[in-house]
Amino acid sequence: MNTQVRTITKADYHTEVRDLAKGEHLQSIACIEKIMEHAQKLKSSGSNTQLAEVRLQMLQEMLQIHQGLMA
Repeated sequence: MNTQVRTITKADYHTEVRDLAKGEHLQSIACIEKIMEHAQKLKSSGSNTQLAEVRLQMLQEMLQIHQGLMA
């Protein structure tokens, strides 16, 4: 029976946490982009264009935050 024990270093831990966070940000970005598509359709349809514009601005800011956190 050959068992190997590998010591997890602090760097390994930080890499794992960073990779998990990156995955979370990618999921958030995908969701935000879907919502932005919907808001753009609402804006284009002519109903509640002002509300759609506010939503688009808010979503754009959220998108920039998530993209910045991934850098």
